[in-house]
Amino acid sequence: MAEKLHVLLVEDSEDDAALLLRELRRAGYDVTYERVYTAGGIEQSLTTHDWDLVISDHGMPAFSGTEALQIVRRVAPDLPFIFVSGSIGEDIAVAAMRAGAQDYVMKGNIRRLAPAIDRELRESEARRRERLTEEQLRATGEILRSVFSASPLAIIATDINGLVTLWNPAAERLFGWARDEVIGKENPVVPDDAREIIEARRELVRLGETVTDVEARRLRKDGSHVDVTVTVAATRDRNGLPDGVTVVYQDLTERKQLQAQFLQAQKMEAVGRLAGGVAHDFNNLLTVITSYAELLRADTKANDPRDDDLAQIQRAADAATALTRQLLSFSRQRVIEPRVVDLNEV
Repeated sequence: MAEKLHVLLVEDSEDDAALLLRELRRAGYDVTYERVYTAGGIEQSLTTHDWDLVISDHGMPAFSGTEALQIVRRVAPDLPFIFVSGSIGEDIAVAAMRAGAQDYVMKGNIRRLAPAIDRELRESEARRRERLTEEQLRATGEILRSVFSASPLAIIATDINGLVTLWNPAAERLFGWARDEVIGKENPVVPDDAREIIEARRELVRLGETVTDVEARRLRKDGSHVDVTVTVAATRDRNGLPDGVTVVYQDLTERKQLQAQFLQAQKMEAVGRLAGGVAHDFNNLLTVITSYAELLRADTKANDPRDDDLAQIQRAADAATALTRQLLSFSRQRVIEPRVVDLNEV
């Protein structure tokens, strides 16, 4: 099956154009083409059609192949361009190649055209894939830079010698050093007494080990310490060899505070349960005391001096009963609003 080929011919001679088309079809191409020979015709054709390549004569009466090449490179920088001419000299051909033409073929050696096109189409596809890969890498790089800058986690990268190469804004906020103060220097957040451990861990990471969410203490610029979790990953060059490490730090200050608050809440809950148990048992004892005091007062005659003593016992028991209600309320962790009610109605 013939290979389809879309060609823009920049040629003022119909006979020469027919010669080129015959040679392309003889080489096995199914050719779709358009012939133009003015600057406006080239520019319009480039903007309205997708071409596989441009084949151009060099010397034309009103328009030169060099001008055609300049237009193609401006409108479609990556489109393959081949000169086919019977009058081009070696010096002009070299200048054309430097200007961006991929090849030149003499009309007297037209059989060389098909191999030149075949080679250039392959190279053009390789260039297209390379450009696409570069664009994807560039887009990925932009995404990574955005993540790096916007990340709430401190990210620090060092090279194979332990010198800082990347220091994101979150690292500036967490540790206090500005980026310009640390780039090209040793990581300042590592305490002196931890450097040997850090270097040993970094070597394990280079060898493929993983370090994830390890709790550690690091230095701030003001000399204070901050509790963090540390996650370390190796970075590698194009050959897959380790060329440094990237460390992600998460501030544990808020987590530590929440843990402390949670522990305090647990302690208070335990105290509340204990208070509730004590209050319940104590209330039972007070019920006995109050009941016997009431019975004794009921049997006491008027003007009996012991009646005042029993009244004092009752008042003290009532006060203790109120205290136990407060303890029970505390143990249930709810607000109690005491009010007098008619027991019969309730």
